[in-house]
Amino acid sequence: MDWPAVQPDDAASALLWRGEAEAELAMRVKIRLKRIASRKEILKRDWMKDDSVLRSMLIMRNPNQGTPFPLMPAEEQRLGAMWRKTGSDWGRDEIIAAMHLYEQLQGKPISKIAGSEVEQLAQKIGRAPTGVYNKLMNLRALDPRDGRTGFEGASKLDQVTWDEFYDAERQEIDVRRLSAERGRLWDGISEGAETSYPSLETEERRLSEKSTEWLLAHYSHRPRNLAPQRRSQRAATYERDAIVALLRKRLAGFRCEVDGCTSERFETSAGEYFIEVHHLIPLAAGGPDTLENTAAVCPTHHRLMHHGKEKRKITALLSDKRSKDKWL
Repeated sequence: MDWPAVQPDDAASALLWRGEAEAELAMRVKIRLKRIASRKEILKRDWMKDDSVLRSMLIMRNPNQGTPFPLMPAEEQRLGAMWRKTGSDWGRDEIIAAMHLYEQLQGKPISKIAGSEVEQLAQKIGRAPTGVYNKLMNLRALDPRDGRTGFEGASKLDQVTWDEFYDAERQEIDVRRLSAERGRLWDGISEGAETSYPSLETEERRLSEKSTEWLLAHYSHRPRNLAPQRRSQRAATYERDAIVALLRKRLAGFRCEVDGCTSERFETSAGEYFIEVHHLIPLAAGGPDTLENTAAVCPTHHRLMHHGKEKRKITALLSDKRSKDKWL
């Protein structure tokens, strides 16, 4: 950001004009464009009317009385949380929070207005109230107990998570297990605390559809990121058992357990060979932090098991190896 001053239009803004850029001197302020929303990432004004924090923004109360509009700290934090989540897929932790609320609201009207249970959950997980409401309607469409029509479009992960806690034989949700898992994932996390800024990998995927020419054109006009801004953030983490991690490394002889691994080993400053511990069923997906659910892998195979095409195949092979282990 910069202070307003009489100046010509910046060359970088020419890429953003629908018509011809303005050439004359005028009162302008320089801004740095960090990200452009795709169609599904746009924040809608109607969503903010139901939001207990954003509905009081100056731009919502007096939209025709000037620009730009200042934000209060709470408004900035809430907008940031929604901006980071809108358009992104729901994770298992979020679906469990929604499923827990869905079961609590059985037989009750579901409202997304400010102060409602839906809006309160939206504040906690960083989603828009409309997004949480739509997810509850997706769950209703999966619920064979409810004859009312929900919203089609539930994801595969919605179905998997529903099946994880719904007892088809008894035709009921296992509330005890669901509540325990919801507590494990969310208790102690304040509103929006689990949200994070988009990772470099996320931003790369978002820009991957752009041509090299498009990227070069934007790179040539944008300010150089010579001194990246340091940013602190809070994120949900899981308590790891150091005994499990160290035992897994030692039982594997500090070697990668993927058959045929040819990655070159190297020693750490402590004089031990470097190896990483991977959870076969991720902790975020409810996997246990146990020897049976871990494997020692080199950095290359660790990344492959998170992002590679053959991650399911290698995970299956390592899971089979764990099933044949004999514990002392």
